[in-house]
Amino acid sequence: MSLLKQWLWPDVSLRRQAQGAIQEAFWITVALSAYKLIWVLILFLRDSDAGLNSGLNLGGLVEGLCFALFALGLHFRSRIAAVLSFSFYVLDFIYVFVMVRPHLPILPALIALGLFAGVRGTFAYHRLPPKPQDLPTIEQSFRSVKPAPENQANASDVHDLG
Repeated sequence: MSLLKQWLWPDVSLRRQAQGAIQEAFWITVALSAYKLIWVLILFLRDSDAGLNSGLNLGGLVEGLCFALFALGLHFRSRIAAVLSFSFYVLDFIYVFVMVRPHLPILPALIALGLFAGVRGTFAYHRLPPKPQDLPTIEQSFRSVKPAPENQANASDVHDLG
């Protein structure tokens, strides 16, 4: 149950956890952008005998490009991009729910929770104190450890002397 809770409502009190929530929202936004743009391409390229293909679906194209821009902003941990992606998706969901009445709103609700986790993550990330400038890397930390002198006897050598 802890894994489900962590996925639905992640803890963003640490920098690593906030970055995880932001990355989750980033990938959700990339998937939404790809989904929208692929459907625009399919609708544009379909063969329609009834004359329903009146050209490019500009609304879907704008949505796909907006989600691509929001994903780019989330990659750079932008609070504005996180809020816009969440609100844009929720408003689109409400519009579709009122006009089309989808049968299963569970998946859109989970997507909205993931995007909201990104909003929480970006705000928490910018609220956390910055990393110290003189913090050594892991490689530098290992270099500072001095190797053991080679002239000391090992514990197994001590037992052989007796």
